[in-house]
Parts: sequence; C-alpha cells; structure tokens
Amino acid sequence: MTTPSTRSSPTPRREHVRNVVRDIGPAGRFAVSFGYRRLVPRRRAPGFSVYSDANTYRLNYHAVQVPNPDSRVTLAEQTDELGVPRLRIDLRLSGQDVDSIVRAHRHWDTYLRRHGRGRLEFLSDDLEASVREQFVAGTHQVGTTRMSGRPGGRRRGA
Repeated sequence: MTTPSTRSSPTPRREHVRNVVRDIGPAGRFAVSFGYRRLVPRRRAPGFSVYSDANTYRLNYHAVQVPNPDSRVTLAEQTDELGVPRLRIDLRLSGQDVDSIVRAHRHWDTYLRRHGRGRLEFLSDDLEASVREQFVAGTHQVGTTRMSGRPGGRRRGA
C-alpha cells in the first residue's frame, strides 16, 4: 500500500472552532452533559462515543506492525507548500501482524464475556481477511528509523 503523507492544514481547525462558536449553546450543553455522564455515574459513558440506546459501540483499534524489511518510506516527487518532498509510504502487513491483531480481538472478547461486561461482535467470519481489508497506513510507522551508527549495529534508545 502506498500513500503520500500529508500535513494537517490549519483550515479544518478553524472550521471546527467556527462551528463550535456558531453553535455555542448546543456545544456547551454537550460539554456539560458529556462531562457529567463521563465522570459522575457508576456506569460511565465511554470516551467520545455517541450514546447508543442498544448499548453497542464500534471498536476502533490501532496496531503497531513488526519491523518488516519489505516496508519502505521514500521521498515522493510531490512536494508540500514549502517545497519539501512528501513521503511515500509502502507499508506491508505481515502474517504475524494479522495474527496478533486477530488474537488480541479474541482475547478482548473472551475477557469481556468472562467478566460479564459485554462481547465483541465481529463483522466478518474471516477475521484475517477483514484485518487485511481494513489495513491502512497510519500516522506513525514503527521501525522506520534505526538508531545505530552502522547497518546491523546495536539500536540506541531515543
């Protein structure tokens, strides 16, 4: 998978602030209501989720891939507004990556069921294929920099 890296523009942030200011009443009511539901009751509202009458919530996850020599980060011909070349990310998902994601989801499902807290409902019977279909390059690629003075040398902490 190859995707160009983009820097966030201040324009969406300004648009968000403009929307909040324009609807300050509903935004304020939401903040108070959310804060109360998140901090006061024994059964707290999850993070920034919209309340579900059915008590079902979509699980979004981020996974760190194992170092893979087939993955590459290179400079693209396209440049940003400062003339700096953008990154071209060619991130390859390994079988070990897929397996660890599937095992983690099965572990969470088992844990939730064992403690009577819920369950995961999978959107597909083929979890491995589902992980591969949903895989996208994120904003932080682990293993793209090796901290060593020479190839194959000992890595140093950063």
